[in-house]
Amino acid sequence: MNEYYKAVSTPDKRALKTIGGGRLKGMTDIKPQWRIQIMTEVYGLCGFGWKYSTPIFTYQTIGSEVNVTCVLSLYVKIDGEWSEPIAGVGGSKVATMEKSGVYVSDEAEKMAMTDALSVAMKQIGVASDIYLGYSDSKYVKEPEEGWDTILDEQLKAVDNLIELQQLYNTEWKHRATAQINALFSERKKQIAG
Repeated sequence: MNEYYKAVSTPDKRALKTIGGGRLKGMTDIKPQWRIQIMTEVYGLCGFGWKYSTPIFTYQTIGSEVNVTCVLSLYVKIDGEWSEPIAGVGGSKVATMEKSGVYVSDEAEKMAMTDALSVAMKQIGVASDIYLGYSDSKYVKEPEEGWDTILDEQLKAVDNLIELQQLYNTEWKHRATAQINALFSERKKQIAG
């Protein structure tokens, strides 16, 4: 594994935060400041060891809601040389219809930019352990009790690689832990022969 990728892959437990509401309530996300901290520790200060292009924002109205999309490029400097652009696209809601009426966010652009930076940083390994399911995150739901019996029965019923991939994508991808991934890998080897 690349030394730079490895150096940014595991977030400090203090950098994880519980999501308090919405469809992701109770799950965990990474504090954006940790990303900036780890990029600074590994590459140097923003603007000198890493930087990003001026963000471009576009807006889309869908019914009574307004979304903002942010596009930017991330650059890192290694051995005195700047990287090629690393694309990041993120989004947020500017205006959302709620029970009490339209809510307008005064931080939508900032949140979209933070999201875009996060997407770009993922490509160079920032917090990759979270996205791979090695840590609790909004991308990984903890399996419920008895998951191993359920998964064992489902895996036994699958007899080709396409069905195996469909099972993973529809039932287990967002609950994947290293143990679940290992069970899928083992079944894949069995099917492939």
